[in-house]
Amino acid sequence: EAHRNLNPLVAADELKNKLGVDKVFIGDPQISKQLMQKFADYELHNKVQLQVKSDYTTLFKRVWHNRPEVSRDVVRLVESRKQNQITKLSIKSDDTLKRNVGAITLDNQGYGRYQGEIQICKMTLQSNPKVNVIGHVIANDLSMLVLIKENTGIEFKPDEGDK
Repeated sequence: EAHRNLNPLVAADELKNKLGVDKVFIGDPQISKQLMQKFADYELHNKVQLQVKSDYTTLFKRVWHNRPEVSRDVVRLVESRKQNQITKLSIKSDDTLKRNVGAITLDNQGYGRYQGEIQICKMTLQSNPKVNVIGHVIANDLSMLVLIKENTGIEFKPDEGDK
């Protein structure tokens, strides 16, 4: 019963990895193709799809990965800092808001060598003039943040709720 209202992927992961259940059966005859794809991506490719609200188009159409040393407070995307070292963009301080759970952030020029690093907040953090908020994971996908472990792939999808 505790899993009744949870995201089915999060519930299945908890049953298998925390409670030792061998097999999980989804009892919903109308499971969506999108949810089936999320299960396949997670189980077969260690990848999580998150729907987000963001105008920062660099997030989309690629797979990012959480760093191997997992942070308690944020998911840190490995490729983001490398990407900015190549493009050498100077990221100005903008939208330095309070960072709620699910906020997607971009370190700006105030962070020096960390400039360009993209993170997803796993807990609420205060605003920081060195950190820009560039988007948010939609409410329905916030529970999926617990699925992101070391080296987990993350694919951002535009929020489908507006369509």
